[in-house]
Amino acid sequence: MANANRIYHGKPLIHHSDRGVQYCSDAYQDLLSEYNIKTSMTESYDPYANAAESWLVSPTIDLSGVSSITLSFEHAANFAAPQGYFFVMISKDYNGDVTTATWSELPISAWPDTNSNWTFVTGTADLSAFVGQSVTIAFKYTSSVDHCGAWEVKHFVVEGE
Repeated sequence: MANANRIYHGKPLIHHSDRGVQYCSDAYQDLLSEYNIKTSMTESYDPYANAAESWLVSPTIDLSGVSSITLSFEHAANFAAPQGYFFVMISKDYNGDVTTATWSELPISAWPDTNSNWTFVTGTADLSAFVGQSVTIAFKYTSSVDHCGAWEVKHFVVEGE
């Protein structure tokens, strides 16, 4: 019906899909070709194509002139457990590219409960080992086809004495 009502402008209609078996079948492809419909698909089927790695990176923080320093922030999670997928990282050599920096995971005092329905908790990390240095702090989010939680971070504070 849709094709019967289609106005042909001399250019093929483009049908975009993932590489699901129904869209890749010879019968379906022949039908599209019969109606001058061009196929557009994602690269070869890979269920991990939706996996993500995202970074929220702070500006460089100068920790000289302090004797003790603490990072604090509030965070909440939903739809998944945060451990193993959400990370708080620190680097002494970040230059604008997260893939070339050396990162260390910071131990965080508190994580939201699994599927916490956006209940915020305060997380802290002792940064005293980095006193006298310039550092960058990052929140690293990862997901996969099996795990795609949500993480919200707010009220990021670095305080020292």
